[in-house]
Amino acid sequence: MDAKLKTYKNNCFHQTQRNRVSTISLFTPNKYFRINAQKRAPFKLNVRLLVFLTKRVNMKRIIICLIVTAGLAGCASPAQVGGMTARHVDGARAAANTQTKNSISLNNVSGGRETNPLWLSKVADADFKLALEKSLKDAMLLSSSVNDSKYLLDVKLISLDQPLLGLDLKVTATAEYILKAKSTDQVVYSKTFATPFTATFSDSAIAIKRLRIANEGAVRNNIEQVIDDLISINIDRNAVAIK
Repeated sequence: MDAKLKTYKNNCFHQTQRNRVSTISLFTPNKYFRINAQKRAPFKLNVRLLVFLTKRVNMKRIIICLIVTAGLAGCASPAQVGGMTARHVDGARAAANTQTKNSISLNNVSGGRETNPLWLSKVADADFKLALEKSLKDAMLLSSSVNDSKYLLDVKLISLDQPLLGLDLKVTATAEYILKAKSTDQVVYSKTFATPFTATFSDSAIAIKRLRIANEGAVRNNIEQVIDDLISINIDRNAVAIK
């Protein structure tokens, strides 16, 4: 090993004085740098050392981690059943409904995803199904049991379009609904809804909670759309007419 490198090994600093100027040498595993600074003046890194250090640090990765950590400020939690349950149901129309009243049973509910606490809030199939059941029940559409039902409803959450960062977080939920006559397996209603919801800073100062609120609102709006259709449809044999 070079004699000079041996002198400065173990990451030590060596300082000599010459004409009231301090010379500081920094040893690194590959090379050393000599930095001049006025005696008693604050220590300043020269450009070469700054470039050396910057090259060895992935600044982009650090910045992203800092932004995400500051924005999330906690662990992600899944969308809650209560937040996804329909809130605006026309009670008068639901009571007057004669064709689908208390006659629908949920069949398959799919497309949801479990939430990774270290990433983003998602909508789980089980929670989505519970929100659908409660919404159908509140709208007087849910049958007391599968055996008593006339229609089976299949639901698929196609997508949950989410932002990564922002003050106002807008989520769009897209879901497909297919209603079949249980006795014939004939499709009597099929429709896809894409519904947005924006959660603002006033809803929550914590970004990860704000995203969960946006998820719930988008799914809730979607369920309210299909509820509105199901209490209004006229089923004439195999045809469906939306009022």
